[in-house]
Amino acid sequence: MKDVLLKQYELVRESRSVLFDYCDTVKPEHFVQEVPGFGSGGSMRSLLTHVANSYQHWTAVHCFKESPVRITAETVSTVTESRDLYNRIDQLVYRLIESYKRNYDEEISGLTQGRLFIASPFRVFLHVITHEYHHKGQILSISRHLGYIPVDTDVLR
Repeated sequence: MKDVLLKQYELVRESRSVLFDYCDTVKPEHFVQEVPGFGSGGSMRSLLTHVANSYQHWTAVHCFKESPVRITAETVSTVTESRDLYNRIDQLVYRLIESYKRNYDEEISGLTQGRLFIASPFRVFLHVITHEYHHKGQILSISRHLGYIPVDTDVLR
């Protein structure tokens, strides 16, 4: 199972790299520009930050019982800084895959938004990557609203 998760996450990283390469073509002021109608700050930068916080919340907080510092969009001004942020997220995901390799179905629990959370590391892994893909689509939509032609960032392109 570990090898499958590593391969799956590598595909996520490849797709994310395509997104970052595309974001490098966007004017810096558009990367941080808020577009009405999109949640979590409404900019490409803020959505990337939101996704990174989600990885931290579900993985570090619930799987490892850590208290990472919440990332604010203002601390990530450029695509390069976003890439650096996701290099740290990658290490967290790799640690998740390695730490639970003997039992990805182990029950983990905690409180999130005042509610009891019970799941498995595998379910957390699936949640954070599907959450990333949801917001990746929003990032591409924001860029379209700003006059760009989005690239294909799917796993199969």
